[in-house]
Amino acid sequence: MLGLLMAYMFVFTIPSILFGFGVIDAKHEWMLMISPSHSAGHLIGSAVSGDFKTGMTIAGCGYLSSGLCAFQVCCVSHV
Repeated sequence: MLGLLMAYMFVFTIPSILFGFGVIDAKHEWMLMISPSHSAGHLIGSAVSGDFKTGMTIAGCGYLSSGLCAFQVCCVSHV
């Protein structure tokens, strides 16, 4: 289980942290949108600041919505 957590952190969390510290350039931010936390953070940041990139906002909304739909189909419908 610890190995799965470490794999999740390596793939989804560490790149977002590196982007926050400026190690990953802003031109590569679109690749980080596969991370649920980065997508949610981008959407919250764009809603608060009012500055957003249309394509990344649509992609983030679609990605997070598809995850919610998959959760409802897999978990809630089998209850």
